Amino acid sequence: MNAKVKITSMVDGFRRGGVEHSAVGRIFNVSDFTKEQLEQIKAEKKLSVVFLPSEPDKTENAPKNKGKTLEKPAVTKDKKNASNEAATPAPAADGK
Repeated sequence: MNAKVKITSMVDGFRRGGVEHSAVGRIFNVSDFTKEQLEQIKAEKKLSVVFLPSEPDKTENAPKNKGKTLEKPAVTKDKKNASNEAATPAPAADGK
């Protein structure tokens, strides 16, 4: 899973945890930081830190049948039934 963290600074260009932060905010992978850097960032009062819900890796949910087609065969009518349907007239629009 790719855990993410959004870090926003009260002061543009403020540095903490080896990174320059902005007032706009930026999303990082949690794995970009060491445990010590994350502790520094979380303890800093000039930074807003929001841990975002994890998104599953794309490989975890990849279909196991990659490259295989799952199409169903086309449904065809019997030639015998098809000729019977053509011979039966459709009812008139006025119901007669």
